[in-house]
Amino acid sequence: TADWAGGDKRDWPALWRKLEIMLEGKDTACEFHCCLVMITKEGKEIVTHDVAPGRLVFPARGKETLGLDPIFSPIGFDKTYAELSYAEKNQISHRSKALKKMLAECMK
Repeated sequence: TADWAGGDKRDWPALWRKLEIMLEGKDTACEFHCCLVMITKEGKEIVTHDVAPGRLVFPARGKETLGLDPIFSPIGFDKTYAELSYAEKNQISHRSKALKKMLAECMK
């Protein structure tokens, strides 16, 4: 998405507007995915994955952050990622869930 948002310039508000126009009248259901891969010094490969289902909402809401956080509303929430506190987001995000799985695998 960073490249699509203008490469080095990364005009996120322009990207959000572009998506809003492209998706007008369409289903905005979507998912964030995170896949983590680690190879231990013993050569063991650990792969974890998790998903955050949600929908894109327009116009952008919340503190202006990078990426899609101001237009992504996770299932079960009326807020966007950008409107959630860091603690709330870290409980439900695809990245935190994949990382928790990775840590659990490492502790085995």
